[in-house]
Amino acid sequence: MLYVFRVTAGQESMIADLLNAKLLKTNPGVKSLIVSPYLKGYILVEGDNPIELKTLAGDIRHIKGVLNRSMDISEIKELLESKPVEI
Repeated sequence: MLYVFRVTAGQESMIADLLNAKLLKTNPGVKSLIVSPYLKGYILVEGDNPIELKTLAGDIRHIKGVLNRSMDISEIKELLESKPVEI
């Protein structure tokens, strides 16, 4: 399921980088992080356990909260654009 992190607008990429660094150490069941230019002020996180995701977001600056409901991928399909990223 997708969970929505509400973040400071304009800081989405920086917060996604911080979350990614934290996930490399702990990995609480997160499958993906989605930052879309069409969703200013939000980061979508795909994961299994909402409690672990809220804990993950708890101490990162600029994350204002986690929305209480999860989303299905079909709800945001038109916002997603596939671009390969070299790791």
